[in-house]
Amino acid sequence: MERIILNTLGFDLLVPTPFDFVRTFSSLLYLDAKTTCLAMYLTELSLLDAERYLPYLSSIIATAAIALARYTFQVGYNCSLHSWKRRSEERR
Repeated sequence: MERIILNTLGFDLLVPTPFDFVRTFSSLLYLDAKTTCLAMYLTELSLLDAERYLPYLSSIIATAAIALARYTFQVGYNCSLHSWKRRSEERR
């Protein structure tokens, strides 16, 4: 079954980046554009010093950027961010 799917896709698969997770989490949390843009910017800053952030999963980088953006604009903390972080750490 996997072979059929991969052949259909032409083995054209991509690894999810932190930006993919920021977009997904932002839509799930119904964040406004200003908070999402700041989270994207913070995620982009992590790319400047890539060696420091390579050990972390893309989802963790995105979650941290969203949490910092929410804190900066005083949007408030959402417990779902903590549960996503915990689940991703359990998968390692």
